[in-house]
Amino acid sequence: MRKGITPIIAVIILLLITVALAGLAWTFLSGYFSGMTAQNIQLIDYSCSGGTARVIFRNAGTASISAALTCTLDGTNTVATCGTGLTVVKTQGTYSGAPTVSAVSIAAGTTATFTDTCGTSTTCTYRLTTNTGAAGPSPNVATVSC
Repeated sequence: MRKGITPIIAVIILLLITVALAGLAWTFLSGYFSGMTAQNIQLIDYSCSGGTARVIFRNAGTASISAALTCTLDGTNTVATCGTGLTVVKTQGTYSGAPTVSAVSIAAGTTATFTDTCGTSTTCTYRLTTNTGAAGPSPNVATVSC
């Protein structure tokens, strides 16, 4: 009498392993590629000059981001809604006036500049997100020291 598993059980185990690996690969790749095709923001640079903070960002997705030249503030002066596609939360400090964006429509692959009065001898922190909730592959937080 031979010992071991039968060929039928061996085939079933191999099929289960193959299906599990395919499921893991699909989960990883679908999350990776959906992040690349949505509206994504990628920080390029940020700086301060004369109390004015500038955050340069790029639309790393494939769809345009609809913005407004002048952003509107919420009641707490910490959230700036810039058109229908861009939100900038000021997590350190509050807005003293309405910030601006350099473009009304930020096409895929193009850059834009977010400008705010930060003040002198202060640090302002901004979190940029699209209104679809897609922030990008990493947190888009700019900490600007003036």
